[in-house]
Amino acid sequence: MKKLFYLLLIATISVSCASQTKKEIEAEKNSMPQIKTRAEMISKMNEVLEHAKGITPEQKEKFANIHADVLVKNQEIEQDIRKLKVILFEGIMADKYDNKKVFETRKQLEKLYKQRLDLMFDAYSKVSKVLGRNKTDFFSDRINEHVFQEIHFRY
Repeated sequence: MKKLFYLLLIATISVSCASQTKKEIEAEKNSMPQIKTRAEMISKMNEVLEHAKGITPEQKEKFANIHADVLVKNQEIEQDIRKLKVILFEGIMADKYDNKKVFETRKQLEKLYKQRLDLMFDAYSKVSKVLGRNKTDFFSDRINEHVFQEIHFRY
């Protein structure tokens, strides 16, 4: 019985901490001004990088290389996403609705959104390593899959 009590206590504390972290992130997100474009986001991230303390010029160069690589790959993925969205819309609007085609297009879109998230998490992992913060894998497949499930239909 004691073991069950301790397990429940640990679970409650874990949930409480996770809930507090979610609240902190939500508050921080809500206090941030709107970021309407990718350019604004990049500008804000560059601002954060410029004002970061203890970042060496070598680390900044590595960040720039990681960012350039991600930008190119992301643009390729985005191009494919836009094309598939048009194909999906055409499929939905077609006189002869083809459920298999619509479903397959949806699967391909999901795969591309996952690739985009994988690309982003891989970049964050690389940045973390550049900073020497790679003691734990914050971007494990489990977390990546959870985040994908949370947001992949929002775009």
